[in-house]
Amino acid sequence: MSISSANNGKLWISSTQGITYIDQESDRLTNYDFHNRQNYNQFNRGASIIGPENEFLAGGIYGINSINGVHADSESASANLLITDILISGQSILAHSYDGLISDLKHVDLSTSEKSLEFRFSNYLYNTSSSSHFQYKLDPYNDDWVSLSVGDNKVVFQNVPWGDYTFYVRDNLDIISIEVYIEPPIWLRWWFVLGLLLLILLLAYTYWRFVTRRKKDEQARLLIEAEREILSLKNKTLENSVIASNTKLLSSTAQMAHKNEVLTSVRQTLKDQLKSDKLDLYRIIRLLDLELANEDYWEEFNIYFESVDQEFIRKLNSNYKNLTQNDIRLCALLRLNLNTKEIASLLNISTRGVEKARSRLKKRMELGKEINLQSFIKSY
Repeated sequence: MSISSANNGKLWISSTQGITYIDQESDRLTNYDFHNRQNYNQFNRGASIIGPENEFLAGGIYGINSINGVHADSESASANLLITDILISGQSILAHSYDGLISDLKHVDLSTSEKSLEFRFSNYLYNTSSSSHFQYKLDPYNDDWVSLSVGDNKVVFQNVPWGDYTFYVRDNLDIISIEVYIEPPIWLRWWFVLGLLLLILLLAYTYWRFVTRRKKDEQARLLIEAEREILSLKNKTLENSVIASNTKLLSSTAQMAHKNEVLTSVRQTLKDQLKSDKLDLYRIIRLLDLELANEDYWEEFNIYFESVDQEFIRKLNSNYKNLTQNDIRLCALLRLNLNTKEIASLLNISTRGVEKARSRLKKRMELGKEINLQSFIKSY
């Protein structure tokens, strides 16, 4: 048949036993048997050559046979069962991500977007490879061995979940494996989870700051409203005080004017009596009684009081319909903060009479004994 020497000093021999590769340095001999292949180990004499990539080409009766010399020199050359190619999303890793021998590859990484993974394998015992029966499993994706048809030497996985796997393939003699890692989707990677957690913390902090600031603003608003309310109450109290003082002043002025009129009338009557040398004391007393019983003063008082505190009189008449005119007068005088002596003078009764009037008024208004009448009237 033929003998050829490679550039690396290795020998290739074709014979009826197949093609034999001899490594003289390591005393290793590898035989590739083509008995069950097309040429049935029928090689033409001298029809062999070493190719530019150190591959051995041998011409047989049915064509040319080629064996890669790089594979023969690799550590896995002594293995009978080898992974010959790995395709990711239909493209061989030899084309874009790996420049070594597939048989030397121990680990494969896939991104989340790469949905398809295909393994191709072969048995380099040529006298048995055509009848090899392969089994495989992708642990832990499937725990049981899956058998392939005779002559079928590839398996494809679709949409395998992310994680760490080990691909095993075996025939009647050997078993080999390769590690596979499929990256998790972006939302399950640690940096994405960390970023999401930081974002959640940032949003929570921002929301806390917003709520805290809103509460402070609300508290400030309520404080301002409370201060305004207090100021309004103070102004109202001051206004009521001024109104009461004005009413009291107007009432006192009216009272003084009326008394002056009475005194002037009495003085003139006395003068007239002296001129006539006739002193009629009964007439003078009748004059005084008439003046004391005169309601004109109270009419003026009512006009003055209602002009400054009209709402008070209206509420009294609305809520206590059983009050008499004298009761309403007493309420008005109490609201002016007059004492018992001043009220007795204005009503032309004794201080004891004022106390009795107070007691009757509390009963008609159905106020308990513990309630101070004057305080109730002032706050009414």
